[in-house]
Amino acid sequence: MPYSETSFLIDHLNVTDTINRLWSSVDRHDWATVAERVFAKEVVADYTLLIPGSPVEKLSCQVQTDLFKARVESFDSVQHCSTTVLIDLPQPSETYDRPSEVKATVTGVNALVKDNKTSLSGAWYELTLVREEAEGKNPWRISYMKPHGMWATGSNDVVPADFK
Repeated sequence: MPYSETSFLIDHLNVTDTINRLWSSVDRHDWATVAERVFAKEVVADYTLLIPGSPVEKLSCQVQTDLFKARVESFDSVQHCSTTVLIDLPQPSETYDRPSEVKATVTGVNALVKDNKTSLSGAWYELTLVREEAEGKNPWRISYMKPHGMWATGSNDVVPADFK
């Protein structure tokens, strides 16, 4: 089936929605939404640019959600603000089908608060999203994420030891 303009627009909106839903849900500690509507069945999170070591192997969406939860809940407050979302969707065409996987780049700012101290940081993320059909719901889920730290300011005491 050709990749129509309508399919392109729906995919673009749904991919953007999944990315925004990740940060909104994390900031609100809505872990059920992260597990059910954001992460794919299997997820790889590669933090090697921030934490020495090797990328995490494929994890189930629940294990990845629990790791996110443990990290975020170590702070008094966390706030993410995406500033740019770029999605590598193919243009509509009569010659190829709707994609089942796309790459995206997200740029944003993170605010971390702990013990009345604040750290602000800027980062961009490499993401891969896959289509996992979900009856009547947005089918796009994050299957790979790799943050690239760009800058940080504020209290270094807030930043976890393994991120320093």
